[in-house]
Amino acid sequence: MRLQEILAEALTRARRTEDAQAVLTTTEPWLLTRFGIMAIENAPQALRFETAHRIKLALDDPANGGPGFAKNYELRKHVHPFQPDRFVYRAYDDKGRDAG
Repeated sequence: MRLQEILAEALTRARRTEDAQAVLTTTEPWLLTRFGIMAIENAPQALRFETAHRIKLALDDPANGGPGFAKNYELRKHVHPFQPDRFVYRAYDDKGRDAG
């Protein structure tokens, strides 16, 4: 599945239909990343971790222009440091170090 299709599906689930249509014709890497962040932020709470994981892997995939590092990383969910009712998702390398 193409990156744009993955992002469009995630944006549709997040009820961002206009953005879902716009992402299908986008090729700019920074816009694709922005749409990915938007899809993660607006995903239903129950699906947010799954959505974040899928989008991070799709953005990283070399077939989509990514660097190809994510296959060696694990994604973990943490409570946001300033907003305890929200979460942040961080990647860790195979040695358990924070990678962003």
